[in-house]
Amino acid sequence: MWTRGFARLRQRARDHNIIRLACLFMLAAPPAISTGCAGVPAGKEARRERRDNWDAWRDLSPVIDIAEPFVGKDTRKTLSASKKLLARGAARTADELLRTAAGGPDGLWVSVIRANLLALNFTRCIRGVAWRLEDLKGDAPTNRVIDNDLATRLGPNDISVEATLSNLEQAIERSSSRALTLHGRIARARVTATLLTCPPNATVAEMAQSTVQQDLAALAAEEQLPPDLAFVWAQVQMSSYSAAAAKPFFLRALNGGFNGPSVGYMLSVAALELREYEEAMSRSKMAAEIYAQQGEREQAAQAWAVHGEASRRAERPKAAADAFERALGLDPVQPAAILGLARLEIEAGRAPQRALRGPLEVLYGDAPLTLETAQPLVAALEALCYIANEELVLSQALRDSLIDQIDEDPDAGRRALRYFFAATLDARLGDLTGAHGRAAVALSEAEDVDFDLPVDIRALLDRLASAR
Repeated sequence: MWTRGFARLRQRARDHNIIRLACLFMLAAPPAISTGCAGVPAGKEARRERRDNWDAWRDLSPVIDIAEPFVGKDTRKTLSASKKLLARGAARTADELLRTAAGGPDGLWVSVIRANLLALNFTRCIRGVAWRLEDLKGDAPTNRVIDNDLATRLGPNDISVEATLSNLEQAIERSSSRALTLHGRIARARVTATLLTCPPNATVAEMAQSTVQQDLAALAAEEQLPPDLAFVWAQVQMSSYSAAAAKPFFLRALNGGFNGPSVGYMLSVAALELREYEEAMSRSKMAAEIYAQQGEREQAAQAWAVHGEASRRAERPKAAADAFERALGLDPVQPAAILGLARLEIEAGRAPQRALRGPLEVLYGDAPLTLETAQPLVAALEALCYIANEELVLSQALRDSLIDQIDEDPDAGRRALRYFFAATLDARLGDLTGAHGRAAVALSEAEDVDFDLPVDIRALLDRLASAR
């Protein structure tokens, strides 16, 4: 059935969402600078409190403190010195010091500690094969760079990602203590989640995602997730299960001090799904304002779109329209905001095309289409169609808008894409004959394009033919 195509699209979006949100988390990880856990008493509860506190992880207190009873005197001195270096932001020097103890009798614990240090403090990921550390001054931010340039040469102090994972595997497999196994899993989850930001190839990315989800599941079952990993696990729950399953883990991250705007934003999305509209509005507004202050316009627009949708569902059309307009002021092609305004028109008994026409014209642009500009256009149109699939009337409105005045578009590539996505919406609306006709026109238009469009029109035609 044709609906399988949409099922694949939904699954693709969910998989992409897990990876994308993991990237947001890892790229925004704070620098390894402690805000202080001095004065916290020793003991099991204190160690658990430190593990659950994000500030404590900034100088690796939770893992270093728990490792000390298991290692020798010389290693304890090394760990203590490394912790002080991390407190000053000197991650590279701290790692160099740890490496001196890596081959000794306490090498398993050192491997786990180093893996945490690397995952939380690298500043450059080079083609997914190496991480680079820096010594930062004061509370300088960790500005992370994903560097896939083949011309970038590896330096003598760059750390092999594969070797880091191999050492972690040995630590977990050869562990003779529950504490080492636990912290080995925490470290491996961090490393593999980080690896998703810059995998060397698709196979490694698939393996990393499988590993991180297995480790996170085990840590969650034992209630051993630190705040940063609670946030990642919450995203997995949100994408794979439900907002109800995800929300406790988002709150755990927030209450543990991992309180960047991405946490507030995801909590607003969860609240929206749970029909907790007041909470969705307050959290999304706060996240939008912080994102805007940080200059992250696209993320701010997404947050305002959530605010608008929560307002719309709470039957506050004026507030919803204002929020959607704010979103489009930051990102003129924000798909949820575009369709949110269309929904408001439908609910007010007006034709939604007037809300769709302007944003779609901005999205199309008037410059000749190239492969580079076709890819973001396809992504945006796919997002619009995906959201519109929630409501038949919205699918119909978007379909009509895609083909509105299409013959006036001078670019064959754009016409082909507009017909292609209109055909997918026709299929959603049950008009398989119309869908086949528009897909055939899309294929004809594509023949006049001097590059391969990033959609498979022929495959769409084949699926439609078999479904008729």
